[in-house]
Amino acid sequence: MYPASQNAPGSIKQGTDPAQERWVARVTHDDEPVTELQRVAHPSRVHLDIESNDIEADLQRLQALGARKIEALHTWVVIAAPSGHRFCVVRPQRGEMGVHANEWG
Repeated sequence: MYPASQNAPGSIKQGTDPAQERWVARVTHDDEPVTELQRVAHPSRVHLDIESNDIEADLQRLQALGARKIEALHTWVVIAAPSGHRFCVVRPQRGEMGVHANEWG
C-alpha cells in the first residue's frame, strides 16, 4: 500500500497537469514499461512507444504481422498497425530491460 502522499503505480505523476501538458507520465515501477499519455495529431488518438533492445528485429517481426513502416526518426521508427494506429519502436529508455519485459521469439 502506498501512503497518500506518494505516487501509486498507475497514477499520473505529481506536478503534471494533463490539460496543459503535451504529455504526462504515469507512475510505474523501475523495471516496468514507462507509460506516458500524449496528445497526437493523427486520427487514432492513441500512440504507443514500445521499447526494444533490437529495433530492427522487432520492426521485421511487426512487418511480418502486417504493420507498415511510416518513417525512421533519430533513434526510433514510426509504425502503423494494420488498423492504422501508429506507434513507435524505441530504444530502452531506462537502461537494460527489466524482469517485467516481454520477450518475443
